[in-house]
Amino acid sequence: MSIENSLNEFVDQSASSIALPSFRFQTETRTVDRLVQIFQKIRDGVVLSIGDRDFLIEASKFRPSIRERLSSWISTPTDEGSVREINALALQILQKELPSAPLVTRVEEKLVSNRNPSARETAYLARLVSSCLTRDSSFPEVLERFKEQGGKDTPTRGELIDLVMQFNREALPKISLAGSSICRVSIIQEGKGIRDVEIRYNQEGYLEIIDGPVSPLDISYRQTLTASQQEEICALYHTLADGAYYNNLGELLEFIGYFRQAREGHPGLTLQAAYASYHPNLEGIFDKYQSGTCILLATKFSQSLERQGIQVQCVARLTSNSWSKLPIPEVEESPKWSFFSEEIKGFEHTDVICCFTDENGDKGIFKFQCSFEKNNPKEIQKFLRGRIRSGPETFFLEEQIHGGEDYPNRLVDHGEIAKARLKGRFKAVMMKDKMIFGIDFLKGNIYINSSWAATMEGLPLRLGKVSIDFEDLANPDAIGTYQVDGVERELSHREALRIVLDKVRSHMIIPENMEEDLIAVAQNSAALFEEIFIQPLPMIKAHYDDLVVIGQKMKTLKTMAEDKTIPITRYKELDGRYCDIINLFSKPSSYQEIGAAILALQGQLVDL
Repeated sequence: MSIENSLNEFVDQSASSIALPSFRFQTETRTVDRLVQIFQKIRDGVVLSIGDRDFLIEASKFRPSIRERLSSWISTPTDEGSVREINALALQILQKELPSAPLVTRVEEKLVSNRNPSARETAYLARLVSSCLTRDSSFPEVLERFKEQGGKDTPTRGELIDLVMQFNREALPKISLAGSSICRVSIIQEGKGIRDVEIRYNQEGYLEIIDGPVSPLDISYRQTLTASQQEEICALYHTLADGAYYNNLGELLEFIGYFRQAREGHPGLTLQAAYASYHPNLEGIFDKYQSGTCILLATKFSQSLERQGIQVQCVARLTSNSWSKLPIPEVEESPKWSFFSEEIKGFEHTDVICCFTDENGDKGIFKFQCSFEKNNPKEIQKFLRGRIRSGPETFFLEEQIHGGEDYPNRLVDHGEIAKARLKGRFKAVMMKDKMIFGIDFLKGNIYINSSWAATMEGLPLRLGKVSIDFEDLANPDAIGTYQVDGVERELSHREALRIVLDKVRSHMIIPENMEEDLIAVAQNSAALFEEIFIQPLPMIKAHYDDLVVIGQKMKTLKTMAEDKTIPITRYKELDGRYCDIINLFSKPSSYQEIGAAILALQGQLVDL
C-alpha cells in the first residue's frame, strides 16, 4: 500500500490515541511545529479538528521548488536519505510491523530531528503523522469482528487475553484515558463457567483485563533496564528478603486489631461487618513486623520498585503446601483445597515478575520467588537470551505457559486478595529459624513449638507444653495453674500470655498491641468460624476430635495390617471408607453426609 493511498483512506479519521510523556516546542507558525502539535493531539487522545485534518492533507502535498526538481535530474537530492527513512517508518506503521510503544518514540524522534525540513521531507512527515491514525482502533469493534469470524458469542479467557495483547501491540496507548473502562466482556473458562470481566485502560494507556481484584499476567517489554538497574533491583530484593522471616500471624492480627478499634465506637459491630469494610495495607504490615508472607514481601518489593519507576507484577502460583490443602488432622496426604484456591484467585503463592528489554534490545524476565527460604537457588531467576532460546521462551517453558489460557493472575487489588486469604487461615504462625509461635484455630490454642520451648526457662507450661487455650484466654484475668520451671504457679491467663510474648520478643518483633489482639482472637474464635472462615473449616472444626481419633486408629490399623495382625483385606475396606469421608470434605454438596459417615466408621472401628 502506498503512502498516498493510505493517506486518502485514513487521514479523515478522528484521532483518539494517547501518548507517552509529552515533549513541547515553542508555538510557531512553521509547518513542522503544526505537525508536532497535531501529533501531540493524536498521542493525547484529542479528536482532530477539521482544520487539523485539512492541514495534514495540504501538508502532504508539499512539493519541491522548480529549481530543486531540476537539480534532482542532475544529482541525488540531499534529502533523499531522510525521505526514504520517513517513508519506511510510515510503511511499518501502516503494515503494523512496528509495535505501538516504539512507534511513538520513533515518530517523536523523526519530528525532533527534522526541525528545518525540505518541502519533500515536510510532505512525508505529514504522511507519517497521518499514518498514526491507522493505529487508532476500537477494541469493541475488534471484539465483535472476532465473534463474527469465530461464530461464537463468548470468548474464552485465553482468547480474550490474546485479543487484548494483539490490540495493545498495534494500537497507540491512550494515557489520558488511564483508569477508564471501555466495556464489559463475558468470558468462559473451563470449570468456572461464564463470568464478566472489565476491559479498561491502565496507567500507561494500554488495555488490561480486570477480573475482580486480579488481571492476567501482562507479558510486555516496554521498559528498558540497564545492567546497573538490573543489579540494583536484585540488591533491593536481598535487602528486603534476606533478614525477613515467615509470618502469617501479623495479617490476622491486623484485621483483629481493626475490628477491636472499630467496635469501640460501635459495640454491636460484627466480625462480618468489620471484614466487609476492611482493606489492609500490606506494605505497612510488612514494615510493622519486618516479616510476613509471600504476598506481603511481594507487595513491599513491587511498590518499592514502582516508586523508582520500575514496573513489576505480583503473580499467582499454584503450589502444594499445608496452606493449599484441606487441614484434616492425622491424614498422610490431604486433598487439595480447590474451593479456597478459587476464592483467592489462585494466589496460593505469590511471585514477583519483571519483564524488560535490555540495552541490546533483547527481552528478559526476572522472577523473584518470595519464599523466605534460606539459600534457595531459585529465589531469584533471570531469564535472559541464551544460545537456543530467548529469555521469555525459557520462562514460558519453565512456567508451562503455552498460550493466553495458561497465563496466571497478577494482583490489581493487593488488599482484597490478602483479605480473602484470611478466610482459610486455620493456623497463623511466626517462624524464625527453628522457632514457631502461633495460633491453631482447629485445636483452639496459642502455642510455642516444643523444641524451641525446651531451650528457654520461665515459660508457663500445661501438660509439658506451652499452650494457652482460647477458652481460658477468653477470660484473660481468670486464674489458672501453670508449671513454670517445674513449679506449679497460679497465674492469670493474661500473665501467662505476657510471659510467652516476652520470651518471643527476644527473637521476633512483637508489637505492643499484640497481647490485646491475641485476647480478642480467643474471645472471637467462634465468631471467626461462623462469620469469616469458609467451608469446610467449620465442618472440620465440628468433627475435629472424632477425626483425630479415627486418623490415629487408621494409622494403627495400617501397622497391624503390615504386621499381618489383621487381614489386609479388612484394613483396605476400612481405609476405603475413611478415604470416602476425606473426599466428602472436598465436595460442598456432600457436607451433610459427613456426620453420618463418621459415625458409621466409628462403629466399625470400635472392636478393632
